[in-house]
Amino acid sequence: KQWYQRRVRAEWESCSFSEDHNCRHSEDVFLNCNPTDSEWPPFTLVDSEGNEIEGEEQGLLLYKWGTVCDDSFNATAANAICKYMGYSEATDWTVDESFDIQSNFQIHLDDVECSSENWESCSFSEDHNCGHAEDVFLSCYSEEEENPTQDDSALVWTTAQHDIPAEFATNCALKVVTSGSSWLPPPGTGAPPKTNWNGDVRVLAGDEEMLL
Repeated sequence: KQWYQRRVRAEWESCSFSEDHNCRHSEDVFLNCNPTDSEWPPFTLVDSEGNEIEGEEQGLLLYKWGTVCDDSFNATAANAICKYMGYSEATDWTVDESFDIQSNFQIHLDDVECSSENWESCSFSEDHNCGHAEDVFLSCYSEEEENPTQDDSALVWTTAQHDIPAEFATNCALKVVTSGSSWLPPPGTGAPPKTNWNGDVRVLAGDEEMLL
């Protein structure tokens, strides 16, 4: 896959051409297009062949399809970029020139400085004074939520009643009732039970349910 170092902005209406020719098929043109700026994801990770990869793999970091220079880059910037891409945090970042394709890219980002792990806090320059030996490689980590319902046979329906604080109570004996599912761990594992609230809330006055 060939990457172009320059993006040519041109309107087809400005072009001249002939529908007659004196050519052979050995002169046929093959074309690979870059997306417009609006279609460019701000950050992408690619492998040694230029294919986009998931963040859990370490890859060459691209910004608008150009490399990122390591000037001022640190762990805070790495975490900010991983979070911007939808991951939890960075697992590693390094500087290298190990991919042959790096010289096919322009360097699009330099002097990245972040005051927090939020990309909105970062300053940067799209001008640079770098070489590709300073290109950033990055890998990210995505923390998946634990699923408390792995074993359906361990699911039981649970309801809980919560007394209204005394200062808000009346002689109607108000109670709030919530419902959800509990996961009971296998015997002997020592794991605590877990409860998922299903969003159901009822208010009772004595034995009568009140409409919310």
